[in-house]
Amino acid sequence: ALFRNEHTGQAWIIQFQGRFQEALAPAQTSLTMRERPGRESGQAVAHSLHTPAYVYWGLGQPDQAGIYSERAMRIYDAPGPDPERRIYWSVETRLLLAEVDQKKGRIAEARPYREEAVRRAELMFGDAPLTARTLYALGRQSEAEGNLTGALESYRRAAAIQVRDRAVRGTIRSLDVDPYIDGLFLA
Repeated sequence: ALFRNEHTGQAWIIQFQGRFQEALAPAQTSLTMRERPGRESGQAVAHSLHTPAYVYWGLGQPDQAGIYSERAMRIYDAPGPDPERRIYWSVETRLLLAEVDQKKGRIAEARPYREEAVRRAELMFGDAPLTARTLYALGRQSEAEGNLTGALESYRRAAAIQVRDRAVRGTIRSLDVDPYIDGLFLA
């Protein structure tokens, strides 16, 4: 049911190709369709909110991305069915909200989003790719705050997950690992 709206899928495919302006129309259409009275609610609406949030982020409009992400997060955080999917998307939403705050120069405001993302990922998924990504994000947070020790601790925890789990090793991008290596050289 989450991806039955063809406009949502179309928007994600287009934005993954880096064509954010073109992805905006199907993202907005998806949301409009889901928000009509008598239509779907809950996670489907949240995902349709999350879609334009990422499109706006890609367009360099963090304020708009934040507005849509905040609305999506309220839905994901509400009690309801399919807790694993709700937590997964609440973690993704928090990571985006942290990026929005950091982009706007609000470094300290980004930390609670990243810390809660780590907590939720560890609680629900354990040593999983999402958990490693949240730890790398928390490490970048600490680095932005000038806390190299905290950054290296988060990076080491993420690297430990990678070392223990072969499947996780294949999912982490160099963008995540590079700050860890740079931090080691600074230490």
